[in-house]
Amino acid sequence: MSPRDFKPKLRYTDPGRHQIYKERLRVDDYDPDVFFKHEDNMDDAISEVLKKYHLTDRVLMEDLLDRWTKIFVGPIGKHTEPIKLFKGVLHIAVDNTVWLNELKRYNKKQALKKIQEQTKNEIKDIIFELKTY
Repeated sequence: MSPRDFKPKLRYTDPGRHQIYKERLRVDDYDPDVFFKHEDNMDDAISEVLKKYHLTDRVLMEDLLDRWTKIFVGPIGKHTEPIKLFKGVLHIAVDNTVWLNELKRYNKKQALKKIQEQTKNEIKDIIFELKTY
């Protein structure tokens, strides 16, 4: 069966839309599944390109930077910022030693849990570092 033999069915009665798709596909009837069945394949293709060029960490890092103060509301969000992401390990800069000590000792598990919830478990570990200017 060649692509020219394919005859999709008309689902919508909008005559203008039907005419456009009929001309584009060179068929008598229009089936929207012809266009939308490749939508999932496009998401997979984008994911593959990001993995191939090692850009998944960059995309995730930009997303974290945009949402950082929403993930950590209050003083923790003001005193910290993500600085580096490499192979699932997120490095977080802390602006002073008091906050660094507090976060390392008491809040590491809670912070990691919050970040994993936001990133769908793509972050495996976090490391707090003193921010250097």
